[in-house]
Amino acid sequence: AFSWGTGAPSEAARAEVERQEAKREYFVTIDRSGGETLGVDIDDSDGVTLLVEVVKEGLIKQWNNQNPDAQVKPGDHIITVNGIDADAGRMFDECTLKPQVLQMRLLRGEVPESVR
Repeated sequence: AFSWGTGAPSEAARAEVERQEAKREYFVTIDRSGGETLGVDIDDSDGVTLLVEVVKEGLIKQWNNQNPDAQVKPGDHIITVNGIDADAGRMFDECTLKPQVLQMRLLRGEVPESVR
């Protein structure tokens, strides 16, 4: 006989969900102290995050080549830059106005309301 189960998720299924949730958030450190471009097209229209639209030649692509498990991909949201969050304009300025090391926190997929 075939059974769909009791309806309660197994330990393995719960662990997989937690692992997937953990993989949604990741951290990127980019050294822009030489003034190079990041090489991404960004949409800041939600006013809170920086949505990565396109990854082109630049520091982000170099990061992706060196960090295959933490690649920045189109659709990812930058939610913190050097401690600045919830302000897309300030985060954008932090990424572009001065050459420096950038510590970024990103989310893959939809951004929960708690971040907005």
